[in-house]
Amino acid sequence: MKKRNATVVNFCVTFLVMALFSGTVSAQWGKALHYKWWEHDRLLVLQSVDYWPEHVYQGTVECFFKLDSTLRSDNHGNTYTYIISKNQGGAAKGDFGIAWQTGAGDLHSWIQDVSKTASVHTYEIQVWQPRWYHVAVTWDVNDSMRIWVDGVQMADRTPSGLINDTYPPLDVESGNMPIVIGNQTTEQMSTTWDGFRGTIDEFRISNVVRYTEDFEVPTEPFIADANTMALWHFDEGEGYVAYDAAFGLFDGKLGNDFNDYVDAPQWVDIVYSEKIIINEVLLDETGNDVNGDGVSDLKDEFVELANIADKAVDLSGWQLGDDEALNFTFPDGYFLPPHKFVTVVGGGDVSSLPGYDADPLKTAVFAANGTIGDGLDAAGEYIILKSRLGYSDVYLAVGSAASAGAPNSAVVEGMDWEFAITTAAAADQGASITRNQDANTEVEDPFVVHSEVAAVNFSAGTTIDGADYLSYVVTMSMDPEGVGTLEIDTVMARYEYNQVVTFNALPIYGEGHAFGYWTNSDEGFKSKLNPLTMSINKPQHVVAHFVPRVQITPRIVINEVNFDVYKDANGDGIIDSNQDEFIELINISNDHVDMTGWRVGDDEELTFTFPDGYIMAPGQIVVIFSGGNITGVPGFNVNPLKSRVFVSDVIDRLGNGLNNTDEAILLVSADGTEDMYIQNRGRLYKGDPHIKSAEGIDFEIRFDVRDSTWNNNSITLFPDGDLSEDDPYVQHKTVALNDSCFSPGQTVNFENSIVVSNVGEGESGLPKSFALHSNYPNPFNPVTTLQFDVPSRSQVSLTVYDILGKKIAVLADKEYDAGYYQIRWDGRNRNGQAVSAGVYFYRLQAENFTQTNKMILLK
Repeated sequence: MKKRNATVVNFCVTFLVMALFSGTVSAQWGKALHYKWWEHDRLLVLQSVDYWPEHVYQGTVECFFKLDSTLRSDNHGNTYTYIISKNQGGAAKGDFGIAWQTGAGDLHSWIQDVSKTASVHTYEIQVWQPRWYHVAVTWDVNDSMRIWVDGVQMADRTPSGLINDTYPPLDVESGNMPIVIGNQTTEQMSTTWDGFRGTIDEFRISNVVRYTEDFEVPTEPFIADANTMALWHFDEGEGYVAYDAAFGLFDGKLGNDFNDYVDAPQWVDIVYSEKIIINEVLLDETGNDVNGDGVSDLKDEFVELANIADKAVDLSGWQLGDDEALNFTFPDGYFLPPHKFVTVVGGGDVSSLPGYDADPLKTAVFAANGTIGDGLDAAGEYIILKSRLGYSDVYLAVGSAASAGAPNSAVVEGMDWEFAITTAAAADQGASITRNQDANTEVEDPFVVHSEVAAVNFSAGTTIDGADYLSYVVTMSMDPEGVGTLEIDTVMARYEYNQVVTFNALPIYGEGHAFGYWTNSDEGFKSKLNPLTMSINKPQHVVAHFVPRVQITPRIVINEVNFDVYKDANGDGIIDSNQDEFIELINISNDHVDMTGWRVGDDEELTFTFPDGYIMAPGQIVVIFSGGNITGVPGFNVNPLKSRVFVSDVIDRLGNGLNNTDEAILLVSADGTEDMYIQNRGRLYKGDPHIKSAEGIDFEIRFDVRDSTWNNNSITLFPDGDLSEDDPYVQHKTVALNDSCFSPGQTVNFENSIVVSNVGEGESGLPKSFALHSNYPNPFNPVTTLQFDVPSRSQVSLTVYDILGKKIAVLADKEYDAGYYQIRWDGRNRNGQAVSAGVYFYRLQAENFTQTNKMILLK
């Protein structure tokens, strides 16, 4: 993407109410703006508030950008990573943005007014490499909204003229907030870390749809024409103003004079995306008959190149050699396909080498005229690759040349090196030096001696392990084994370079484990996001780590949650879906627990903190409402240290509002040793909450709620406080005797507390023998409770069978202390699938005891 001189043509146009005017601007492609997200870097365009038209019914926003590092769904930002925002204040008139949302890998753009949102997403791209991309967003109220990446349309909204189209494309209206490039709205910038992390160049805003079908990305600077509203070339190279090259109305200010928390992006020279790399070189031909002529000599030296771009690269006129001679030139019309190799051997007959074709425009192997350069010296050498236009010139310094700086011979005089690499790999070991792994561009010196990583001395035209294209083997495993299942979206023997792959880990219910985190072959890599999406650029072994759902002896647990329910839960006579939300906690231990500093909320915000000195007694129940009048709720007391009923510290908001389909409820202890979450349907199996209030928390208790949380009633533990099952939360009205929808501050049966017993060996009140009691209710739909007695510490299994004797579910299979136990079965099999109605048997086995009972599931 190196940029050459260009002159913007003179033009005359009426824009808003301006007089006719013309101008000439010279644009250099050599400079850009680099953003550091940790410094809140931004380009602020204050004039856009005054000069943006009342309505822009169609338009295009486009730019080039290059990230500093790979961006995935799990490694960026608190809320958004912005390329641009305009008036981004929350569903307001004129809102527009292009950004990645945290927890998602797709880039998306949106237009909002007060009541509606139109958006498009790059669902096809979930992992973004540190290379140059061109992105364009177009909208037309009479057609559609689209997003394009590198000239390819990613998504298309339904045209607005169709019947039942609820969200047609909107126009980008004016508003009272300015354009911000590389960050978000000014009103929140001091408290969030939503800035871009990389380089942005050539930014253009137009009042016309410039692209309606796939297109070739511009290779010249954008030109201001009659439809250009604003254009920033970012070629000033210094100062704190980025000049608008169109009409001069939208000059941008780098940083901010009056807010210390905002810094200015830096002017930088363009660093181009590397496409063709030197992947393997043989400088010491001793004993290596590469070309197969029976002799080892200079003709066997070779240089292997690889295309790491996603498109074919035209190598017409590119030259290869050393700093003494560039003696090989690729023929006109020669294109190297993406992720393929081309090898240039010193000379001889190369027809037996991998990839050879008699057609010079199809072959992957060439022979020079006896040597590469004047012969490659293993003691010290510069290998040179010169591009035709001088935009991608490369040298590799080996041996003594590695410490001698850039080459400066007459052959390379005047060359500017876009890519330079020095290596400490010994080239005189009778083997090639190669990148390990193939196409490795992530480390400063990726080269090693080939024979140190493979059983052969070289692999001209293939990967180290013999593939004729850039590809790698990927394997998977879990830890511990047998507690979950693993899925991969595409099953292949080898995965192509930068191929995006999604891994998914699912716990097996009954095994007592939740998804914890991923690791892979990269040292230090750890991701808590499930599924995991990553691009493959090396051999990988991906491991899904599962963790016990309960890792401590629990004391305070989440007992009941009332999500977005349209009923009067707080009893104040007003139905308010916000105020009537609540989170109920229960102390299931024998301890009096000091709740000072404990916090409650969701993964976006912890909006309630227990007052200093608040103690929860054994069996005590506490409930926190979002708002409203809570004086009528059982357990309320005006003294906050005596009350069992509280209201959120933020008016009418518990967390950020409890979403009934996509929510994580959090209980965070003061010292971080008893943290708990439960997640409903939209978050099932996705692992630990990973945004905002949950950042940095290591959870000790993790539960996924599989039952419905949108049926206008709460979900509750049943029996209250019982975490003995993998899936302990159920709909309140399915287990309450009077079909009640909730019981804030009380048990399901409207008791004010539970009785906590500490059952252990040697204590009184223990059962005298094993027993399996009748389930209740029976018949049942959809949940029943099974009770059994254990007289002494024993290995116990409780298994469900169908009428044919087929094992359906294992409800218990572990050691139990002496005591009385109950386990709930929700009519699902081992794989979490609902079973059909009918007769089932449940069998308890322990030591020499076996008993089987019958139950009936109704539908």
